[in-house]
Amino acid sequence: GSTVAGRAVTGGHLLPVHPFPTVGGDGRAESRLLVRAFRTIALLLVLLTLGAGARADGPSAPEAPVSTPATTLSLGAPIRPASPQDGGPAIGLLSLDANGATFAALRTDGSVLVETDGRARVVEPPANGEAFRAPIVAGDGIPVAVTTRGRIALLEVAGTRFLPYPIQRSAKPAAIPGSSDVLLGSENGSIRRLVRTGPTPSLVNLLAPGDEPVGTLAASTDRVVYARLDGVVLSIPLGGLPQGGEPTVITRPARAVRAIRFIGATAFAVVGGEWIPLAELQPAKPAPCDRASEPADVEAIGLTTEGTLVALLADGIVEVRRTSDGTRVRSDALRARRPTALAWSRDARTLWVATASDAFPFAMPVEDGASSRRDEPTTPAPR
Repeated sequence: GSTVAGRAVTGGHLLPVHPFPTVGGDGRAESRLLVRAFRTIALLLVLLTLGAGARADGPSAPEAPVSTPATTLSLGAPIRPASPQDGGPAIGLLSLDANGATFAALRTDGSVLVETDGRARVVEPPANGEAFRAPIVAGDGIPVAVTTRGRIALLEVAGTRFLPYPIQRSAKPAAIPGSSDVLLGSENGSIRRLVRTGPTPSLVNLLAPGDEPVGTLAASTDRVVYARLDGVVLSIPLGGLPQGGEPTVITRPARAVRAIRFIGATAFAVVGGEWIPLAELQPAKPAPCDRASEPADVEAIGLTTEGTLVALLADGIVEVRRTSDGTRVRSDALRARRPTALAWSRDARTLWVATASDAFPFAMPVEDGASSRRDEPTTPAPR
């Protein structure tokens, strides 16, 4: 704009004009002093700004506690604190089995974690892309696993021993009560017994191939009960079928049997969302059942050695019940941790829970007293 009588015309408004003062001459010295003054002021403002930022990054006053995200919750107390070797990519557990004082867990990196009376060791997977499948713990505390190339592996303390007996890589192992022997049920319908009582292990046929695939199996002291993938539940003697003998058909329930366990001489089955004696299983009905009204499928099961408590995992919820009357002892919603498998300690006071987000199982104390329920576990105090 222009200047009128000492005022600047800007947008139709008159604003006062304050020219730089001069002390004789042309005012250049005074201008230099003012420029230096402005530079000094600017420098001070920059320093003040940096100081404020430093104070903001330093210690601050205590803040109100913030709720912990669900993904960082801990269940019970860890079996073993995290170690440097567990750094890097997260390691989880895919399976868990226990027998006596030993448990074995298949990790997501292909290794197997074995712990006995607090002493842990990690068994690395075989070379050349061969991997372990879910191991089980035999009666003598030695984990037994089948590899993805159909080899039987004994995960002994002195090292892994591979046996010269080829077997289908999807073979499902099961321990035999009071024995170091192991059962192996295969997709070709066969059931074999890995005999380890002598100096050299041997593989004995109990049921010849040719039947429907074996889905799950369990043994008592005198018989083997197994469920085929077509839904039929059958039984054979633990010593094998006699010449010309046939398996005994027990039942064909409406839903597939996911697991079988023995309490003494009584066989129980997990069918859908139920834990029920095999003798009480109803055969399939001609009409399709209403799947929407049924409970969620049980994904994993843990039974104490004495058979007094059973733990069931379904839809991220771990529930402990008494087997005598079905009373609920404990129930925990653990979806954030993604539980995968369950197993009990030898004294039945601790339930080990394997999760897809932890490198070690978590120990959940269980008191067989009043029932309780928690929707999410709480973070324990450091021990």
